[in-house]
Amino acid sequence: MALVTVIGVRHRDGWLQVDTTDWLADRAQPNDDLIAWLETDHDDHSLSWIRNGYGVLYPTTLALHAWMRERFGYEPVGIYGEDGIYSTLTTNYDSLLSDDIGYVFARCGPEKLLIVTANEFWFCSPRVYDYTASDDAYALDTGTALGACDADHHCEIESGAYLIADTGSSGAYRVADRVRVPFGDSRRAYIACITCGRALRFMTITD
Repeated sequence: MALVTVIGVRHRDGWLQVDTTDWLADRAQPNDDLIAWLETDHDDHSLSWIRNGYGVLYPTTLALHAWMRERFGYEPVGIYGEDGIYSTLTTNYDSLLSDDIGYVFARCGPEKLLIVTANEFWFCSPRVYDYTASDDAYALDTGTALGACDADHHCEIESGAYLIADTGSSGAYRVADRVRVPFGDSRRAYIACITCGRALRFMTITD
């Protein structure tokens, strides 16, 4: 699990954020061999790479599909073993991540689930990761976190912006409305528990 930080601007104004590097490290490990293989593909193979305005070469989703098929000898499919490989950009939906990033997810064989941080939407050098979390569903989950206060009241963050209590309260609350910034000090900002008002501490979920 990765720690979720409260970014408090003022009373009832702020958001929750998890460091993107921590979020990724909690569910995947970089595969240096595959990273090196992919980085040389634009020189050694006839795959479709694009050079962005900053001079960085990056592969399109079609190029990644061809590379995975060649590298593993399997037709890459989606996370659950059906349809095509899945690409997404976190700016398209509510996310707790500290960075807006593009991801490609693919299953390359029965036991191989890869995350590649590059696609046609994201201008960066590609990085390849082996997924390590026990539940594949959390490969795509950038907007959920679990929280608890000292009184052991539990709640959940959904879609990066809504707070739902497990017990003692009904309905969803906007995270921003529960932000508290004591004495205007953003370093002390916290999310107030729906049930008792104490500070909640949040972690992301991987299993």
